[in-house]
Amino acid sequence: MDDDEEEETRFIVIPNPNNGKFSIKIEGPMNGPYEVDIKKPFGAIVKELQLVERITHVDLGRGAKGSYIVKIFTNAGVKTIPIYVE
Repeated sequence: MDDDEEEETRFIVIPNPNNGKFSIKIEGPMNGPYEVDIKKPFGAIVKELQLVERITHVDLGRGAKGSYIVKIFTNAGVKTIPIYVE
């Protein structure tokens, strides 16, 4: 593999949509830990955490229905994943 073709780290939220309980899965190279903010689209941060393992389980608690943005901060920039809690 050339340096130009370095494998990219991928972040996956499963399941999505979910019931407030979900997992963030890391595929590819793990260059973490990674800081994560979970927030409402136009609101405050509702949860902050660090990804230190390939799979991290998250529980937003009861009454968490609606849309959220998962922001993962990496050395390459910020990855943004929209999620929906039913």
